Amino acid sequence: MTRSWIVLIFILATGAVWLCGQGVPGPAAAGSVTVAETPIDWDSLNMQGGSTALPGMSDNLIPISSRYRKWMGERGFVVRANASQNYFQNVLEAPVALSNQNYVGQRGTWRWMFNGMFASDLKFLGLRHAQFFMGGGINRVSWEPNGPDALMVSSMYVYKAFADRRVEIKAGYVNNDWEFVGLAVGGTTTAGHLGVYAVLPYEVGMTHFPLTAPGFNLRTQITKGFYAKVGVQRSLDAGGGHATISRNQIGLRFDPVGDKVLQLYEGGYRTAPASNFKMSWVRGGLLYNTTQYKNYRTGGTTGGNYSAYLLADRQLTQAEYGGPADGLYAGVSVMADPSSMNIYSRYVELRVYEKGPFRKRPRDMVSLVSTYTGFSPDYTATLAAAGKTFWRATGTVSTNYVLSIRDGLYSTMGATFNSAPAPTPRVAHAWVANVQLTYYF
Repeated sequence: MTRSWIVLIFILATGAVWLCGQGVPGPAAAGSVTVAETPIDWDSLNMQGGSTALPGMSDNLIPISSRYRKWMGERGFVVRANASQNYFQNVLEAPVALSNQNYVGQRGTWRWMFNGMFASDLKFLGLRHAQFFMGGGINRVSWEPNGPDALMVSSMYVYKAFADRRVEIKAGYVNNDWEFVGLAVGGTTTAGHLGVYAVLPYEVGMTHFPLTAPGFNLRTQITKGFYAKVGVQRSLDAGGGHATISRNQIGLRFDPVGDKVLQLYEGGYRTAPASNFKMSWVRGGLLYNTTQYKNYRTGGTTGGNYSAYLLADRQLTQAEYGGPADGLYAGVSVMADPSSMNIYSRYVELRVYEKGPFRKRPRDMVSLVSTYTGFSPDYTATLAAAGKTFWRATGTVSTNYVLSIRDGLYSTMGATFNSAPAPTPRVAHAWVANVQLTYYF
């Protein structure tokens, strides 16, 4: 049995013993005195410290008013989960055989994911502004390149804030997809990520669901708006998600041979929307990886892979109805990776989105996103030398509507026009329709 399994079993066993020791309260005995309840701080039980936010605890299929949730909240912990089902289909051409599929949607393509989460506010240890957070993920796909299929620990870390939350740390197995860059449209997991090719940070080994790795992050709030964030993370496998899974199936292997250190640096300015005050978020950063990557230019391997990025989002209007976050937003992204070590080397995105587009739909969101992605000239040179057909770049235009059906249940419907849906071979343009259901319970 590996050390990773021993650590996991120890944590689960300790948690089970502690929970059993609390006992589920039964009905009050006749004549007993009822003690006034202490209000539950549900915000402290939601995921803390990320640049991407989970919906509030009240936005759940299982309400916080239920006996199940209240019993947990009174003891300073919560068990929560989210799941989603995606389906993609090109509507311009007939589906191809699975053996001939080259991109998501060239035939009906689905993905199903589940992420179970446990969070404790650690107040039973006498800590304030702290949290233990653990997630376990399942990822299933109908087309392997859209994967990988996985059953893994997706995160397991301790969070602690100091100095009135001006300094925050996370240590453990961290999902940095939710910590750096800010890839989610609107800043929350309910709306999905940016454009279809906004994957450049993943190319250089940054963790993302369901692939995790040990790391340490430090965030400092310099002034009311300005912040700086740094992190160190063991890189994911340079061969990508499938290579990561094959060598680290459960996700807790600490130091697979060859996976070196990824350094993460980000600085930015971020303000929350308030009455008569619009949201702004500008961030830029650099990811630098010491792991050896395949070099398409030399044919060997090279260290020093990196991803540089600059993103900005600005709230343009505030709706007359709803909360201060409702209104029209605009954003832009620019990313660059070295062409010698990555298939996607340049990315530019423009986006417009509106939260609460209708008076009676304050939790809906509609978005329009346009992107340009440059494929690596060093990579395409290897395709030319092999006599293969290829595209040198692609442009996309996508629109999506996120519909809040009820607390904890969202449906996303949209379509993406893609001028070059795969770098190789040189297949025709595609218009891919997509449908997604997302649950929080």
